[in-house]
Amino acid sequence: MLTSSHLLFGLIIGKLLNHPFMVALGAVVIDIDHIYAYYMRSRSTSLRHLLHINLIPDDFLGLRSFFHTTIGWAITTALLMAVNYEFGFYFSIGYLSHLFLDAMDGSNLYLFYPLNINILGPITYNSYAEYLLNICFLVVLFII
Repeated sequence: MLTSSHLLFGLIIGKLLNHPFMVALGAVVIDIDHIYAYYMRSRSTSLRHLLHINLIPDDFLGLRSFFHTTIGWAITTALLMAVNYEFGFYFSIGYLSHLFLDAMDGSNLYLFYPLNINILGPITYNSYAEYLLNICFLVVLFII
């Protein structure tokens, strides 16, 4: 899913829980592994290239990492909750929303690593369906 999808969905959940910043942060920060993988592949720091690469499906570049697994979620949550329980809790909810949306898109997702179970959702990455989903998220965000 696009970063905008994760952000909007995280804001919706966060607004419902009265902690929009913490949940939205958890929903988008997980994709930091995309930036790292991009840099490691191309050794480029060009923002223009990074924005371009963001529109290419994850399967093409193999950008999903340990952070896109339930093990990554559990370890990150445990560490954050050990430091600050409230922040870790709401960040964790955003993180889960991120994994849920990634399971809905058609890119490879090995959510239950080390099990070799590939989850492919019905929504094509960067498609009209995803744009429509974002519009729906915007409408819901303004209604609540």
